[in-house]
Amino acid sequence: MLRQRGKAHDKRPVISDLAATLDEIPPIQPDIHEEAERSHTVLLSAYSEPGSPWVSIISVLLLTVVVIPLSFIGLIDMLISSPIEPDRYRMLNPAPLDGVLEANDWLQTSEKLYEGTLERPTAMFAHEGYLYVGSVNNKILRFKNGKNETLHKRNVPCDAVHSEAECGRLQSISLTPAGDLLILDAYKGLYLVNMSTENREVVMLADTFELVEGAKLNYLTDMTVTSKGVLYFTDHSSKFDRMNAIYAWMDKSTGRLLAQGPNLKSSVPHFIFKELHSPSSLCMSPSEEFLLIAEAGKARILRCVCFNCQTMTTARECVCCAEIPEVVAKIGEAQMTNVKCITDHPGMQAVCLDPWSVQVAWFAYHQQYRGNAFEGPMHAKYRHIAYRQLVRWCFGYLARDTRVVLPACAVSCIPAHFPPPDEEPYASSRDFTQQHTSTYHT
Repeated sequence: MLRQRGKAHDKRPVISDLAATLDEIPPIQPDIHEEAERSHTVLLSAYSEPGSPWVSIISVLLLTVVVIPLSFIGLIDMLISSPIEPDRYRMLNPAPLDGVLEANDWLQTSEKLYEGTLERPTAMFAHEGYLYVGSVNNKILRFKNGKNETLHKRNVPCDAVHSEAECGRLQSISLTPAGDLLILDAYKGLYLVNMSTENREVVMLADTFELVEGAKLNYLTDMTVTSKGVLYFTDHSSKFDRMNAIYAWMDKSTGRLLAQGPNLKSSVPHFIFKELHSPSSLCMSPSEEFLLIAEAGKARILRCVCFNCQTMTTARECVCCAEIPEVVAKIGEAQMTNVKCITDHPGMQAVCLDPWSVQVAWFAYHQQYRGNAFEGPMHAKYRHIAYRQLVRWCFGYLARDTRVVLPACAVSCIPAHFPPPDEEPYASSRDFTQQHTSTYHT
């Protein structure tokens, strides 16, 4: 077949032509990556070369993508105020877990009660063999010997957390000395159920929609009642309700302790403390000599005996007058059964709060110390002297470098009676809420 087609189709000429063609192909560059790198370097230098259009393009892109959005966000942040006003606070070192705080396995040996009977219980109270339980569906049951009865029910469905503001949430339940049922609702307020009447009349004691001393109640957390019928309860924050409680933890101390009674139906609540940080729980001692307040926002428990204490900046300053022996002795000198706090002592007014007595004491102090005397505005001078008077009155003469911690109630009472010129002094030694340093010396 090759013969018929001629010499052009012979095998040897084809192979020689192919070899000649291959010889004409230029050899492969030894390092093509070097050429690419040189091209990349030239391109980058073009970007950075002064007057190059790439510089303008990149600058415009950065301005559009980064600078303008950040400036817009900063402007919005300046125009929209934050809902919180945080205060600086440092947590104390935790107490060692020994003694009564030692780890135990009590919960492992506990017994489950009424499993399947209750729907998400939120509050509980035991009294004379009965167990009172409040649930998330606004029902209060009383259990004994395996049997239960419904004491109170509000016909308001509560399907989910987001509907709590409308239907309410039971936080705490208790009984008055007369046997009436007390119910604390986080959103609705505090009310009493008259158990002696056939229809179990409901009496509102503290409504969150009404003002207490000009302030609104937002998130009621716990309550306790004494054998004489005096009721104490806490408000988590003056600014935020339960749904926004996370802000209260970051905010400054605006929680309150309130009291009402002993005649609950005819009395109105009033504030005891006004600067607690997210108070969450209350407990009265069995002898009713002191009240424990769980201040969750500062991870501590406050102990108050005189019920005039104010929360202070540090745990060292949170001292009740009934815990200082020298002050307790001074209270006893009054020989009056109704004086349980140093601020109620008749001598407190005469020695530390009367402006004329403090003025005379200031003249004596200034004469003694002259150039080393405390200087400042008049209200600050009077406070300084009032603290010195309190120390002299309760502790006597102290050495030069001796310091004593003054009771929190007195530390707050004195500034309230000697306010700055633009504020009015308080008429009563009980009506005070300000915080000031409580470590003093003479």
